Amino acid sequence: MEEASSATSIAAQGLTGTVRFDGAKVSIVRQGFAGMRSGSGKGKSGIPLGAILRVDLKPANFVVNGYIEFVLAGAEQTDTQRRGRTVDATGNPNAVVFNQRSNRDFAAFRDAVQAALG
Repeated sequence: MEEASSATSIAAQGLTGTVRFDGAKVSIVRQGFAGMRSGSGKGKSGIPLGAILRVDLKPANFVVNGYIEFVLAGAEQTDTQRRGRTVDATGNPNAVVFNQRSNRDFAAFRDAVQAALG
């Protein structure tokens, strides 16, 4: 996990992108093959903190990758939310898939965003 200089800044790198939180906005950065594979393409997207309803985290294990998903207020329910499957998170623009080595990083990331949500 990357920690930036600010106490409220945190980042975690997954298989389909990197998530960053600066205290006001969650950014999802996708690069290279992983970005194309995610279905949301390469680039960077930003989600203002006020638009996030909750953060869903499915931890990875030695067989199945995990994911973090940012559920937005007013958005329709995604396949990831309905079925809870990692394969559905792969194509979700508001989710990042990660492996077992990154469980702690993504749990800390979720905790930071949830703390800011109140």
